[in-house]
Amino acid sequence: MGDFATTHVLRTGDLAGELGFVSGLPHSTTLRSLGQTQICTLERERFETLLETEPHLVYQVMRNIVRATYDILRRMNTEYVELHKYVTRHHGIY
Repeated sequence: MGDFATTHVLRTGDLAGELGFVSGLPHSTTLRSLGQTQICTLERERFETLLETEPHLVYQVMRNIVRATYDILRRMNTEYVELHKYVTRHHGIY
């Protein structure tokens, strides 16, 4: 078994794989559970069939995906700023 690095800890209700779901590209990471976990999966092709019959549902799901993506981006930007401040304060500018 290889080495693992924790990049983020998911909490109840969090989404995972949303960017791959939207883009159709392969996932860039693997999820691991440390305990009992319940998941719900959504297949893109089956989801797209709901566009005509359940447009409001599709809208709500996509809205949540955009919110989750925004939260990830905001968290990453905050971590970048904190890291940049640390590096420049303790080690000078590189």
